Parts: sequence; structure tokens; C-alpha cells
Amino acid sequence: MLSQLSQLQQDLIYLKQQLIEIEMSSQTTSQNVVNPVETLPF
Repeated sequence: MLSQLSQLQQDLIYLKQQLIEIEMSSQTTSQNVVNPVETLPF
């Protein structure tokens, strides 16, 4: 169970990094989109 949780955390961190990279590469469009990362509890 704990190993599953840590794996999930790693996946979430990776996904957040992907989101940030996407936002950086498309800043003109990201201004019109609500950032989903800010609503996440971690």
C-alpha cells in the first residue's frame, strides 16, 4: 500500500512537471485557462 502511494506521488509530480512545461510553451493560451495545479491539495 505504501509503495503504491509513493508511486502515485511520483506520477503526480511528473504530471505536474508536464503541466508546467505545457504552460511555459503556451503562455498566450494559458492566460485564458484556469490552472488546475492550484486547486490540488498538495
